[in-house]
Amino acid sequence: MRLYEPEQWQGFNLHNISQGILMSKAKLLHITLAGTSTAGSEIDALTAKTQDTTAVIMEMDSSSDEDHYGGAPPDGAVRSVNTIGVDENNEPLNRTEKMHDATGTTITDTTNLYMDVWHTYANAWGSADTNATGTVDLSTAGATLISRIAAAANEGQGSGFKVPIGWRAALISRTLQAIGSQGAAEGKYVKMLYLDEVDVLNDVRAFNYEIMEIFGVIRRVESNCPIIFDEKTELTFFEGWSNAGGEAFEAHYYFILWKVN
Repeated sequence: MRLYEPEQWQGFNLHNISQGILMSKAKLLHITLAGTSTAGSEIDALTAKTQDTTAVIMEMDSSSDEDHYGGAPPDGAVRSVNTIGVDENNEPLNRTEKMHDATGTTITDTTNLYMDVWHTYANAWGSADTNATGTVDLSTAGATLISRIAAAANEGQGSGFKVPIGWRAALISRTLQAIGSQGAAEGKYVKMLYLDEVDVLNDVRAFNYEIMEIFGVIRRVESNCPIIFDEKTELTFFEGWSNAGGEAFEAHYYFILWKVN
């Protein structure tokens, strides 16, 4: 997952987006989903979606002391992470949070307040390794796990998100493609489930998902038909095989988020 400010959008085809949206503190969110198809499961189910009503301090630590910030010349493995989250003003943005100065297993409070954190990834490394030596976790003070960078990785888990309060989101483009082999009678799909505030409060389940599927000789599908989501809508991604599985896939979703009040 990556979040881009307007000045970082060069190269994206946004000619169908109105100037009113583009001038309303708009953000571009790119979600990449890649893996091997299974009988069906949520992608990165570990991640919780909090969207607190009050911004809170998060806690960070690692299962290894090697993931720490201090030392000169820079030592350790993961020294800091980039958070894609929602700040105390309900604005989605990127922030850098440092690991503990000396021991990665020591819990460290974030320097910023968050309503929500969608994703984390390492953005500074020391001489010990270019990946996390341990499991780098970001949690609430109540120990609810929000995001995780697994050991031997630097890209965090987490693919879904909630539309911030006072914002809307539009899915403007998505693709799904096979990577490597795909049998003549085999395929895979990615399903995006979206639950708005009415669904959650009243347990209403209308037609609230969208599926991309590839099968046999159809190795790539693309759609540019937009879908608009109101504030507090939760989006979650699932994958599965259509007939037989164990084959690689890659999917890309592009969202525009803009402030409405």
